[in-house]
Amino acid sequence: MAGEARRGSAAAVLAGSGTSEADAGRPVGRTRVLILWVVALIALVAAVGGAVWAGSEIGDAATDVLPGVALLFSLVHGSLWVGWRGVGAYFVISYVVAFALEACSVAFGFPFGYYEHFTGGPSLLDIPLVVPSAYFAYGWIAWVLASVIVRGGPSRPVGAERFTVPLVATVILTGWDFTFDAVYATVNSQYRYDDPGGYFGVPVSNFLGWLLTGWVISQVFALVESKVSTETPPAHRALQVLPSVVWALPVLPLLGFLLSPPPGEVTVGDRTFVTADIYGSAFVTGLMTLGFVAALALIRATARPGPAPRPTGRVDESTGNGQAEGARNAYQRADDLGLVDAADATQRAG
Repeated sequence: MAGEARRGSAAAVLAGSGTSEADAGRPVGRTRVLILWVVALIALVAAVGGAVWAGSEIGDAATDVLPGVALLFSLVHGSLWVGWRGVGAYFVISYVVAFALEACSVAFGFPFGYYEHFTGGPSLLDIPLVVPSAYFAYGWIAWVLASVIVRGGPSRPVGAERFTVPLVATVILTGWDFTFDAVYATVNSQYRYDDPGGYFGVPVSNFLGWLLTGWVISQVFALVESKVSTETPPAHRALQVLPSVVWALPVLPLLGFLLSPPPGEVTVGDRTFVTADIYGSAFVTGLMTLGFVAALALIRATARPGPAPRPTGRVDESTGNGQAEGARNAYQRADDLGLVDAADATQRAG
């Protein structure tokens, strides 16, 4: 009878998390997890290459690889985190929202301000078609980091988390733009604003636009995540650790430019900036935004869960509070473990 009760409690825990007993403890997506490691390793090599050979053709080529690697990483990671349908939904949401607001800003100045793109490749409504994909690549990683920081892992959003996770993800994503706009709008000349601002030619409206765009993407996905997610993430710590690593790696090439600053100046509108200062500011900004967030999420992901409170066994005859407390403890323990062998976790808690 006791064993059956434990199995019943375990089934309840699994049902509440969207995981079946057949799936619990079953290795899922091992090949994709291996691919994720390989992609992260490629990102590491590219970032180190960009730092060591900063300013050379080799360094530039290595740095140019990073956005594509981030795109592939997000695609594979998303397929493990929420399933192919879930990550497909995030891609569609992020691409459509980003393209619509980018096109609106180019035409009407809202929400980023009036500006012009100079990125090559096919374009529509003066928006290079490759640009919105960056919102998916880095937006997804920002979403995962926010989920780890707020939820402690890949559990589905409940209650207030449906609104707090999008807010945190929005700030994280805008931090990425805040880091690289200093370089992209000056040295790289990827875009130009009609009314340049004081932050290396970038106006405040640009960052407000990123906050709005990132929030719309994250909030819409938060509201539909439970409906489009097709699988529970497998029990691989890499799913929570690797996003932090990939998120922080683009700071390394900036370190290379800080240590070997290029000469010259860049003029944007009526403002002139020292090239070395641009890279130095970008590195410090990246360290305080990308680096800090990555470290925080890494600490959260690798923290060991504390011991579950032992049920007192006292039962309120009218309400059964003791049983409810035991069930809550069992669920919390299973959730802290990332649903790794949830049935065993329930037995230990019970």
